[in-house]
Amino acid sequence: MARIIVLQNILPRATCWSEYGQRGGHVAFVLQWLIGLERLGHEVLFVNLTETEPTPMAVQSFVNTCDTMWHLKRSALVDTRNHCVLAGMSYSDLQSFADSSAAIITVALTGECEPPPPLERVRPRIFVDQDPGYTQIWTESHGTSPIIGHHDVYFTIGANVGTTRSSLPTCGLQWHHTWNPILIDWWPLKSEISRDRFTTIADWWGQPYLEFEGQVLGPKREEFLKFLAIPHECNQVVELALEIPVGDKDLDLLRAHGWRVTSPEEVASVSGYRNWVAGSLGEFSCAKGVYVGTRSGWFSDRSAAYLAAGRPVILQDTGFSDVIPTGKGLFAFGSIEEAIEAIHRVRREYEHHSTAAHNLAETFFDSGVVLSEILRKATIS
Repeated sequence: MARIIVLQNILPRATCWSEYGQRGGHVAFVLQWLIGLERLGHEVLFVNLTETEPTPMAVQSFVNTCDTMWHLKRSALVDTRNHCVLAGMSYSDLQSFADSSAAIITVALTGECEPPPPLERVRPRIFVDQDPGYTQIWTESHGTSPIIGHHDVYFTIGANVGTTRSSLPTCGLQWHHTWNPILIDWWPLKSEISRDRFTTIADWWGQPYLEFEGQVLGPKREEFLKFLAIPHECNQVVELALEIPVGDKDLDLLRAHGWRVTSPEEVASVSGYRNWVAGSLGEFSCAKGVYVGTRSGWFSDRSAAYLAAGRPVILQDTGFSDVIPTGKGLFAFGSIEEAIEAIHRVRREYEHHSTAAHNLAETFFDSGVVLSEILRKATIS
């Protein structure tokens, strides 16, 4: 089996954007890549790049996370300004691991994708796009180097990128399609439902507005506002663990329309995130306007986790319905009427849709299936 380096970032968001610190869902997302590759028999090194001086709290958080949920001796927090290792393995061990590595996988990290010394000689370089639509539009406008760097193999979780189903530019690259890997056994099927309602986790203003083919496409806020009436129309509470500025007037708007808004502190840890997903009735969520308006085919690791836990997912259609079966366990909606019908169908036949949800996760998102196919296409054995 091979030695593989994975580049991502799990530093607490408090170091740059948010008052809430780490996002449990994001850390779980990274861990499922690492553990999934390890379960295939590979020796995996996690490298967290930082371009700014991390706070002592951030460094300690990195150490604690890697020590308790991964392997600190196969982790490195690297300052790209001076190429020094701030935590984890030593620089000499990092160099030794890189010298015998078979591949380097950059999971997103748009805008900071060039591996620093001593990783720059590792080939092939594999890039996995997590923001289909944003990535292609930005790359078309600004060029490959500043947005996604130079890689040998390109993957995207946008199932329609590079097909006739989406008019997104390919930027002269061949995009292979994949999904984010899910550790199925992380999401036990028969967990107790502690929240008898649909939930989701969202960043209200995350990502900027973009123009595409005459449309101005925005963050999740703009899409959720189109479906404000859902709770009242269904006589159902929908709960959001929502990152939104304190005092934002949209909070009162959401609550007036029957939405329950919960602090993202509820899901700031990996355990909190996993309990939130497994304890929910299912997921109801809108997607970012860029994913929807470009029909990119985006599907999130969060929704895949709900499915794995046997929690039916009702998600605004981004084009994923072109490639994943819907109507049993997973529903794609484009209108209020479609969303309401899906909610009622899940309530009427919950056990049926719960089982179907779990089966979809096993078929499409199981880490063994997803990661084996990525490595096969990149010719890594």
